[in-house]
Amino acid sequence: MLPRRLDRLVTLSNEERFPILGEGLEKLGDRVAHLAGAVAALKAADDVIAAAALDVICTEEAAKVLILLDLARCMHPQKPFAKGCKYFYSHLARGIYAHVHEGNPADFAEIMRYVEVLRPSHYLDGPNDADWIFRNEILRGRESALYVDYEESQREEFSWTGGEREMLYVPARLTRLILALRTSGVLTEAGARAAAKAWKNAPFDGSTRWEFARERAKYVLAEIAVQENKDPTQEMHTAWRTVMEKWTFPLIHLDLTLDGISIEEMSEQQAHHYNRMMMDEYGAYDY
Repeated sequence: MLPRRLDRLVTLSNEERFPILGEGLEKLGDRVAHLAGAVAALKAADDVIAAAALDVICTEEAAKVLILLDLARCMHPQKPFAKGCKYFYSHLARGIYAHVHEGNPADFAEIMRYVEVLRPSHYLDGPNDADWIFRNEILRGRESALYVDYEESQREEFSWTGGEREMLYVPARLTRLILALRTSGVLTEAGARAAAKAWKNAPFDGSTRWEFARERAKYVLAEIAVQENKDPTQEMHTAWRTVMEKWTFPLIHLDLTLDGISIEEMSEQQAHHYNRMMMDEYGAYDY
């Protein structure tokens, strides 16, 4: 038996994919709901360290929900579908999904720009914007919440990292979206079918506004509501609002892989940044 075989879906017909996606959505939805409850209990007990560690798992499972839904929404072009099956197992791709859905992008171009900010393997930061070299923010944040490690931040600069209470962040926005999708009935085979129908032949590019995604989310919710034929509760109305506000464009068309940048390149950028600072202050480089 082999794990991590979501790529099998690439070889199946669209009709064969829906039951598999539906089962996965239901299992992941139940898991996120259970983990989210445990994270909330830990936060209420002021156990931020444990809450942050468990939230890493909860958030990544939540991101996997969105990837499965993107497989349904982008089922017809084969290339994005195959990429999405790979992203399902990527810590970075799942983290990008989480970060994108924490905000409210105005259009797809804003998402594209943000994704490029999240991909580099290293970046500069500090009081002067370039004082230190850090590893990819998503991967470093994930590992800091889960592990204590001995880390090299710059050439021959080392320190123990991980578990610092003041550095831990326990977001809940992505979890709220997944719970809203679950309440709305989207995390089912019927939801996968409705998502595929809503996004079939629905092209978008950088100029496409957020309202485009909202209208398709509304269509998915309406399709499921008609099938369920129930009077919506206040909880359902609240869930619908969350889904329409927070469920944005598919991301599997984009490059969500790590953009490798060497320490040498970062050091050069650092030196250039300080030269620019000297130029601005004294009017000459290499002061």
